[in-house]
This record gives sequence, structure tokens and C-alpha cells, in this order.
Amino acid sequence: MNTIANAAGTDLANNNTALSLRGVAIQEVGFTYGYAVNDNLSIGGVLKYMQADIVASDAKLFAQTTSSSFDQVNVESSSAFGLDLGVMYRIPTWQVGLTIRNLNTPKFEHSGAGTFANTPYTYELKPQAKAGVAWIPLDTLTIEAALDLTKNQGAVATSESQYWNVGVEWDAWDILALRLGAFQNMAQTDIGLVPTFGLGLNLWAARIDLAAAVSSKKVTFDGSEAPAYAAAALAIAVDF
Repeated sequence: MNTIANAAGTDLANNNTALSLRGVAIQEVGFTYGYAVNDNLSIGGVLKYMQADIVASDAKLFAQTTSSSFDQVNVESSSAFGLDLGVMYRIPTWQVGLTIRNLNTPKFEHSGAGTFANTPYTYELKPQAKAGVAWIPLDTLTIEAALDLTKNQGAVATSESQYWNVGVEWDAWDILALRLGAFQNMAQTDIGLVPTFGLGLNLWAARIDLAAAVSSKKVTFDGSEAPAYAAAALAIAVDF
């Protein structure tokens, strides 16, 4: 390519073919409130402070001065508030719920520095709806299923998600909760089926939850196989 670009009479060096990189990583801190309207109906909400690190960068592939490296200059931070709402209805041995996340469509903006157009790039989180149902045949056993009612877009148009989830929880001796489950993205096939595992510890008014997920599909990185998706979570809740 260098030989062609530097050859007499060629305009390949002026070719505008480019690599465009767009991405976002969002951290959230949420404040949750729930209220039981009666023995059957409960409502709740989460007010979230959200901090986003946004990437927006273009690089001409045939420009002789183009650097192949990427640095923090292309990353900008933006903050916003988000609102989640939920409702749950209970009848004997059954519970049905609906949640709507990002009801106010939080937006995060990048100045566009590093892109050809040099115009702001806005990433927005559109509202997402999810419905779920739980069957509780025993006081110590819960079987659950959930489905995304919306197809959710990621940082780029080709990054979409719409999940189904299933899970079972056995509450041993009212202290230790053992959990197994799985989920899969119906909008894409990049990670395949993802089994999940979890433990919950109930200590009077406090609850500690540990969870992990590892995809069945593998990818090769640097000559070694690794799960296409892996995640872990720790949650601590206090009831009052």
C-alpha cells in the first residue's frame, strides 16, 4: 500500500477511507425506593447518577501521517441522571413484574474532537422495557423467567441486545440462597448461551449477593481460548 500511495500519478494518499471508532462505558450509582400499595401491588423507582466515558475517533487508513495507536485524547467524560420505574403484582404462588429503564432517555455528549466532521457525537440511552414472571411452589423455591420487550441499541447501530432469562433459587435454611440460571441475546449470536451462578446470604436486615456468568461460546485471544463473555457482581442491600 505504501508503494502504491507514493507512486507517481496516484491519489490514493487522498483516499478518505477511514476507521471510525465509537464506544461508551457507563458507571451508575442508584438510589432506590419501593412502596407496597397493598398486599398485591408494589411500585418502585431508581434515580441514577450516571458517568460515561465516550470514545469518538476517526483515522484515515491511507494517510501517511496516520498513527496506528490510540490514546486517552479520544476519550471524554459526560454525566447525566437516569430514572427507572417498576411495578409488581402478587397472587398466591405467582408474581408478575414490569420494569422500564432509562425512562427519561439520558444523553451523553462527546465534543467530536478527533473526528473528520469535528461535530459533537451524542450517545443516548433509550427506554428499555422488561417483563418477568416468578412461580413460587414452595416457600424455599422460586422459578423465574424474563424477556426484554424492546430491542436495545448499543454504542453503534449494529450492537443490539434483546435477552431472555431463566433462573431458579433455592433458599436453604432461610440463610443461604443458591441460584442457577441462563440468558441469551436474541438480537445477536456473538456470545451464545450464558449460564449464571449465584449465592445469597441473608443476615437479618442485611443481604449480600454474589453472582457470576460465563458464556459457553469461546473466542481466541493472543493464541489462547477465553469465554466470549464473562461477568461478576457483588451487591449489598439493607432493608428498613
